[in-house]
Amino acid sequence: MLELDVSKLEQLRKFSEMEKKEDTARFIIPTTFKQHMCFQADEALTYLSIYDDGALVGFFMIRTENSESVELRRMVVFKKGIGVGQRSLYALEKYCETHLACKRIWLDVFSYNTRARHIYEKTGYEKFKTANYSQRTLIFMEKYI
Repeated sequence: MLELDVSKLEQLRKFSEMEKKEDTARFIIPTTFKQHMCFQADEALTYLSIYDDGALVGFFMIRTENSESVELRRMVVFKKGIGVGQRSLYALEKYCETHLACKRIWLDVFSYNTRARHIYEKTGYEKFKTANYSQRTLIFMEKYI
């Protein structure tokens, strides 16, 4: 069973390690442990740990922008290819709707991250713009929940 829970401070080091793995690092801008510590102190940011059958399998970093919109700033799942990412997104949507009264989630993803784009599209996220970042194309996607 998949569950989300507000992350504990001691998990931040593990999150930094997850981001450094080769199959993750090339798709994101990895965050150091110290950066995670700073982000954790930001009241607009929430870290959510992803558990599958009681085991930590990833995390979300979300940023509340206003009463209706949340930015999915980071999604890292290290159990890949077995549906954990998709189930996690649905759980995040439920969390945002229930706990934050959110109506919209938006995110950005590098164009070459085809696995993530597939999951986002499969779960109903739609492209609303593109931008360049360090000579790479970012695709901005959103979903109204």
